[in-house]
Amino acid sequence: MHTDTFTIRPSSLPSYNDCARRTVGKAYPFLLRDAGYMPRELSSSVGAAVGSGVHRAGEYSLKHKMEDHGNIGTDADAIDAAVAEFDERIDEGVIWDDTTPTRDTAQKQIGIMARMYRARIVPHIEPIMIERRIELEYAPGFIISGQPDVVANVSTVHRPGLRDTKTGVIRRANGAQYGNYAALLNSVHEEIETITEDFLQRVPLSKSQPEPESHSLDLRACLALAKATNDRIVRDVNTFLETGDIETFAPNPSSMMCSDKYCPLHSTDACPHHRKD
Repeated sequence: MHTDTFTIRPSSLPSYNDCARRTVGKAYPFLLRDAGYMPRELSSSVGAAVGSGVHRAGEYSLKHKMEDHGNIGTDADAIDAAVAEFDERIDEGVIWDDTTPTRDTAQKQIGIMARMYRARIVPHIEPIMIERRIELEYAPGFIISGQPDVVANVSTVHRPGLRDTKTGVIRRANGAQYGNYAALLNSVHEEIETITEDFLQRVPLSKSQPEPESHSLDLRACLALAKATNDRIVRDVNTFLETGDIETFAPNPSSMMCSDKYCPLHSTDACPHHRKD
């Protein structure tokens, strides 16, 4: 059995709460292979790749703002950086969807969302820290490792706050991810007071781009959910290392992501629970 350190990525926590088995198949495929299971190799989803592109445009803009007296750089340079990030993400394959069926569509969507973010969100952010990698030993054999998007001054409380950018066809529940970011920031004495998620919806080019939505989340609730989820991961992985029983990781065949497109264990002997056609 595999005994090296397990890395808990903050972004994996919402997924773990949706379907622990799918998430383990993606995060720790070696763990399952060591037990005789064979997770399938999956290409990136176009939604995730578009999100990474838009995120890169935001990072470019905010770094410029922080380092160049408020200048956020040009739309063209931000979008070039975003498209380069997108292309890198899909270099080894991508799963297209109805909202983004081609690379040309993706490029145009990235450009639209990047401009919207720069015009509507960036002017209201005073960045302090951008994309700093932080690691924290959580339990024996487990570390949390992540890069909070942005820590920014929040004028209403005169203390730092976390800002995170999300894109997608629908807005999902990401509180556990933000709770782990808060824990990481606490560990380096960069305590935050607020959490804000900036959401840009990914829509077909035939529709107008909706305005961004900025949502506040409860810091204490996010920290509590993150801790509970981290504890589940530690408990489940350690139990699996002892028993090799795949049922240790709870499946969720009701998940929207329960599909051979998105789950490396779908249609394998590691998960017989998915809904049969």
